[in-house]
This record gives sequence, C-alpha cells and structure tokens, in this order.
Amino acid sequence: MPDGDEFTQAEVPKIYLCPVGAGYLLLVSTCNRLREDQPDEEVSKEMRLYRAAAPEGPWRPYRGDESVIPGITHLFGGAFSSIGRSANTATLIAPYTEMATAEKQLTFAPPVTIDLLDNRGAMRRAAI
Repeated sequence: MPDGDEFTQAEVPKIYLCPVGAGYLLLVSTCNRLREDQPDEEVSKEMRLYRAAAPEGPWRPYRGDESVIPGITHLFGGAFSSIGRSANTATLIAPYTEMATAEKQLTFAPPVTIDLLDNRGAMRRAAI
C-alpha cells in the first residue's frame, strides 16, 4: 500500500469493480495496534479506500494523497452496499467499534454515501 507506513494491520479487504472511471476499488480497515494487550484508547482505527487499474495494483489513495475515508469515526469492517455509476458514489455500511458510545457499540451506523470523484473525499449520510 502506498501509505502502509501509517498502519500496522490491514483487515477485511474487499475489492470492487468500479463503474466510475473504470478500474477497481479496494476498501480496507486498518489500525496501528502494536500488541494485543495495547489499550484501545491508544489504537487508531480507520477505513481506507484505494483505486487501481487492475486487481493486482498498484493501488493509490482514492482522493489525492489521502486514503482515509473522512467523517466515519468509530466505524470499522464495512462494505459497499452499492456503487452508483450515474451518481459517482458508493454507499458504505459498517458497524461501530467498541470505542463508540455504549448504545452504538457493535451496531450498524446509518449508511454513508462516498463521492468517488470528489478529490476532497466528500461524504454524506445516505437517504434511507
């Protein structure tokens, strides 16, 4: 990964055929855990998105130099429920981690729409 020095673990990778601009998308959950007994408060968990022309890569961040999907605090292990060609968006569904508030922990967050063409990585809550 081009920014692999920013995390120590990459989990639940998913590759999708991207109808926007052709090629592929890689959605992966990452963290910087150094040891299993490390307190959760010291661990950063993010979901990252990359693009490539082929499934073998090379992979590059989906928006400029940044692969971290913004605005999805405490979400991990997600998947795209749809990727819209006409809207140039992907709808992400993901559960909250144990770092979320007690009532949200390990439940699913509302769907999030990710703009696949916006270089700033705009995101908005999906209409349900």
